[in-house]
Amino acid sequence: MTYYKPKKSRHYRKSLLAYLDIIGFKKKVYKSLKFSEQADAIYELLRVHHRTTQIINKGNNAPSVEMTKLKGTAFSDNIVISLPGMNDKTFRSFVHLVTYFQWETIDYYSFLRGAIVFGDICHTRELIFGPAIIQAYKMERKLAVWPRVVVDPQLIGLLSEENRQYVFDIMLSKDVNELPFVDYLRYIFLSKVVEEANVTDKTPRSLLAADFVFRQHSAAIWDALAEPRLGRRVVSAFHTLSLYHNDCIDRIVREFESGEYFPTIDEESKKRYIPILQEDKIDLDHFFQRYHKFP
Repeated sequence: MTYYKPKKSRHYRKSLLAYLDIIGFKKKVYKSLKFSEQADAIYELLRVHHRTTQIINKGNNAPSVEMTKLKGTAFSDNIVISLPGMNDKTFRSFVHLVTYFQWETIDYYSFLRGAIVFGDICHTRELIFGPAIIQAYKMERKLAVWPRVVVDPQLIGLLSEENRQYVFDIMLSKDVNELPFVDYLRYIFLSKVVEEANVTDKTPRSLLAADFVFRQHSAAIWDALAEPRLGRRVVSAFHTLSLYHNDCIDRIVREFESGEYFPTIDEESKKRYIPILQEDKIDLDHFFQRYHKFP
């Protein structure tokens, strides 16, 4: 018996793909009918996302030749970015870009939820389709749950052992079910520390300058919870996000005390900075008092 082997479409390319969705977008749009400032905020956020995807498509600021092949599409409350092929270096650059979109969104008091996969996709400036985007959409809906970007475990298996160790040290984490996700808050904080240290040449000062990352993140969480008539699932999602926020601070404090990432910090700076960092934790007692019916 002869079996027919289907020919692979010439339009598809194996690519890294991130599907990102703005949380609570529908509510924001309906609210904008009554409050013009809400419409202004939506417009500015979407304009920023659109501008970033345009920069991606031009490829002018790409860190490597491979990254010039990036494609980005922003439509309504969704963002899709893809990159043909994959190696250790491009995976790190791709995750870095995803964290940039996450921070860009938090800056407008909103959050992203999404998924990163590796699969077949056709992505041009005019259109996008393929199994990879369907897979990413399903993961975002079923697995992400709270505002985060999950990563397909099979994708992690494609990385070298050395790079796998690196990305979990710096960029990724795992939840209680061993599902990888982008550890965006800690990664953004560490990136800001390095960025500020390069400018000031003083790591203690750079730590204080980078502290705004947690303050902004906390403010965005409380702003989201200020919406009236929040459902159980929404409150539960932001409670989990608050736990993640506090866990990031606890991990950084431990790393700070051990000198793992900040070996040049003197004891005086540690004593001064650790209490400031701990003040940025979200008061979960206050959270429970405010939303006591959602344990």
